[in-house]
Amino acid sequence: MPDTGAVPVEPRPAASVIIVRDAAAGAAEPIEVYMIRRQRSMKFLGGFYAFPGGKVDPGDAAPAVLAGCCGLDAGDAAPAVLAGCCGLDAADAARCFPGHDALPPLAFWVAAVRELLEESGVLLACDGAGRIVAAPEPTVGLPAGQTPRLYTEETSEGFWIHPAAGYRRFLAKEMAMAEPAEYGLAYIAQFRSVDELWAACDDNREKFTGIVDRIEFQFWKDFDWRAGRWTR
Repeated sequence: MPDTGAVPVEPRPAASVIIVRDAAAGAAEPIEVYMIRRQRSMKFLGGFYAFPGGKVDPGDAAPAVLAGCCGLDAGDAAPAVLAGCCGLDAADAARCFPGHDALPPLAFWVAAVRELLEESGVLLACDGAGRIVAAPEPTVGLPAGQTPRLYTEETSEGFWIHPAAGYRRFLAKEMAMAEPAEYGLAYIAQFRSVDELWAACDDNREKFTGIVDRIEFQFWKDFDWRAGRWTR
C-alpha cells in the first residue's frame, strides 16, 4: 500500500453516561434511554446522536477534584480499588481500568459526571457540599427531582427513546451514531426493566461499564446485528 503521508487519528480519553428509566405502563418497549444530538456545525461527529459525555480534561485529574469524590480520596484511584468496588476480579482490573496518558482511572468518572451536568443539567451529587456520587459505582439512579434538559450550545436535541427503537433507526440510517452509542442501545435493549439491568450490573454479568481501549467483540458474539436482537 503506498504511503499517503496521512497521520493516523489518535483516540482521546473520553467518558459518557447512559441515563435509563422504565417506560410508562403500556409502552411498546420496557426501557427508555436519554440521548442527545450534536450540533451539525461541529467538526467532530456533527449531527451524530450520542449519550451525554465528552473528553477527559486535565482538570478532571486534579487532586482537589479527585478528593471531592464521595467515599474515596485521590490515593484510592488505583485500578484494583475501583475494580473491587465494581465487583470485578483482579483479572478484569487491567482490562476495565487501564492507564491513559497518565490519567488516573478516577478521572474518567469525574469527566462523566461533569459532562452529564454540562449537557443535561443532571448533577450526581451526594450531599449539600456538592461532592460527586461515589465514583467507582458504574450505575446509579437518576436523582429524585431532576430531569435532563439541554444546557449547552453543542447539542441541538435531547430526548428519551426506547433503545431498540433507536437501534432500528440507526440500522435504517435515520440516526447517525458512533460505536459507543450504537453498542449501548443494542446492549440495553435486551433488558425488560431497569431493575433487571441493575441486577446484571450487581452480579457482574454486564460488560458495558468501566474504562476500555476498545469494545470487546467477543461479548457480542450472540448478538444478531441485522435483526437488532440477542440470540441467547
